[in-house]
Amino acid sequence: MSETTKPDPYAVQGARSDAADGPTPSAPSLRFSARIQDGVHVIKFEQSNVLDAHEIEQLGNGIYHHFKPVDAPRVVIDLENVEHFSSAALGMLIALRKIIVDKKGGGLGIANLRADLRPIFKMTKLDKLLTLHDSTEQAINSMA
Repeated sequence: MSETTKPDPYAVQGARSDAADGPTPSAPSLRFSARIQDGVHVIKFEQSNVLDAHEIEQLGNGIYHHFKPVDAPRVVIDLENVEHFSSAALGMLIALRKIIVDKKGGGLGIANLRADLRPIFKMTKLDKLLTLHDSTEQAINSMA
């Protein structure tokens, strides 16, 4: 299978739930990059700390708006850069799964989760709810 990567027409840089109202320079936001590879939406968190509940809510809204217009989206969330993850961030992943998988009939994979963060996913049983992959490529291939 040849690999095709193209810019995502729904890409959002800096998740903000109020982005339609225009930017607010003082408002913090967690950043992510977005692309489509082989028909799969790849969302990569760009910051190492995903801790602040307000920022996480904005991040979740930004990710949601990224795939909102797509029926049955296939989404990979790449956590390669993430070193610290809060319970609010775990809740955001669960909420995204409910939307992507349960409501829209799509697929969701988590890629590149650091080894030191895996026990959190195991302890909370999120490793059973979310499909964890060692690499983005493995996650994309699993959705083919």
